[in-house]
Amino acid sequence: MGYATSSLKEAGIGIGILVIVITVMARVLTTIQTTNTSGSYAYNITDLGLASLDTFSDWFAVIVIVLIATVVIALLTFGFGRGRA
Repeated sequence: MGYATSSLKEAGIGIGILVIVITVMARVLTTIQTTNTSGSYAYNITDLGLASLDTFSDWFAVIVIVLIATVVIALLTFGFGRGRA
């Protein structure tokens, strides 16, 4: 049971770090974009980067659900396995 709960802690920390990194990347891209003129190559590239981050952030809910399901399955497996030993 300790392994599953430690996995949950690690997954939570990993998701938190991922959210922070995505937020910082979005801030940097926004700052770079505001220093360039609209229609320039740098402006278009940063716009593409921001759109990519937006698309990636749409998957956060799915990632979190999969991590929680994995931990629940691990808890059930270790819980039922321990009773038989």
